[in-house]
Amino acid sequence: AGRHARSAVGVNTLPMGVSTEVEAIFEVEVESAFGPGFDSRGQPTALRPGMKVEAVDRSFNDIITVATIKEVQGNQVLLGFDGWPDSYDYWCKLDDGDFQPPGTCMRASARLSPPNGYVGFFDWASYLEETASV
Repeated sequence: AGRHARSAVGVNTLPMGVSTEVEAIFEVEVESAFGPGFDSRGQPTALRPGMKVEAVDRSFNDIITVATIKEVQGNQVLLGFDGWPDSYDYWCKLDDGDFQPPGTCMRASARLSPPNGYVGFFDWASYLEETASV
């Protein structure tokens, strides 16, 4: 049986001078009841379309908001901002620091803007459930 390891591999500075650990995900012969690409807890071991992230809004570099990975091609991902038209989407490299896992802003005490048009109090657990996302 294989194993899955998450490891902090560096420090990244988000807008507003917020420093966070950059997390790398390594997949090594994972055998899981959840199938390929998931660890034994059902957590994904690789980036894939449909995953939610916290991403820098390149129109306003001091804003971090909720986004969805729309496509993965090699070392680049296409980010789409939840609640916004496709014209706001952009491609970025996996390691350029433009996006982080859900919860990064909360751990770093930084402000996360909810999806455009989202009504009510935003929290990741509820939103992931509402959108049937990972």
